Amino acid sequence: MPSPLPAAAAAAAEIVTGMAVQAPPVAVSRALRRAELYSRTARVLGRRLEVAGELVDVRRELRVGDLLRVRPDGGPALLRPVAMHLRVRATDPTPVLEIVHGPLTGATVSFRVDGDPAGAVVRCTVGRPGRMPARRIRAGAGVLLGIATLLAREPLVVVAGVVVDADRVLAARRAAPSAHAGGWEFPGGKVEPGEEEDAALVRELREELGITVRVGERVGPDVDLGGSAVLRCRVATVRSGTPTPQAGDHDRIRWLKGEELTEVDWLPADLAVLPDVRALLAATATAAENRAERAHDDRPDNAG
Repeated sequence: MPSPLPAAAAAAAEIVTGMAVQAPPVAVSRALRRAELYSRTARVLGRRLEVAGELVDVRRELRVGDLLRVRPDGGPALLRPVAMHLRVRATDPTPVLEIVHGPLTGATVSFRVDGDPAGAVVRCTVGRPGRMPARRIRAGAGVLLGIATLLAREPLVVVAGVVVDADRVLAARRAAPSAHAGGWEFPGGKVEPGEEEDAALVRELREELGITVRVGERVGPDVDLGGSAVLRCRVATVRSGTPTPQAGDHDRIRWLKGEELTEVDWLPADLAVLPDVRALLAATATAAENRAERAHDDRPDNAG
């Protein structure tokens, strides 16, 4: 369980609630940007959350300009049964929200995350809180930070496709961001909150390479990417389309055989799974040879 820190008013014009979290700061910041955090907090407080008029889609992060509508929905009376609207003013590195309708109109909600990879301290500051009792504001902030702790501890999965064609595997060269440009990888991307890994890989490869794939078994163990994120590789085979770099993520692709895997400059995380990919290609080639031999032996002219 998270360890509460003493809440204190930094000044008469703001109320601060803090909590220690056993998760890296980057994971905590990522949790604070997730729409799911605010939806779950609203439910606990007996509210319903809508974003820009639609029921919240937990599969995305908050965006600047989003309007969060918090409406009464029964449940506990921790807050008065009135509606509240919050506008997202910033999201990087953590959200800044302004209350534009309701009993705290004009108040702002912001976050600060400090710490190191072993743990973080997150503070929620409500500026210009008006006349609402501080204990109610701190209670609501405490619920939000507690749920943020749970989300921060969930690993972010980056799923990559080991796209195979007989004895070859597809490699893609990064064009962006600049820190990864020129490095080769197995293409893919992050699994969004609430999304299945298979669906995420199908979506990413369609967006990045313009192909539709069938997703198979895992390849190798998870690779630690830091910040509670892991790289998870899955076998994929092309069902339709020709791999072509899309949307500026990659600028080149290559089909590589097992003995050619060392010919490109792999990104560190993808380099870690090369032994497993090489073994997969070898097993695939052996299986193909065995099928060819059985087909040859079964031919009528080979009988007797």
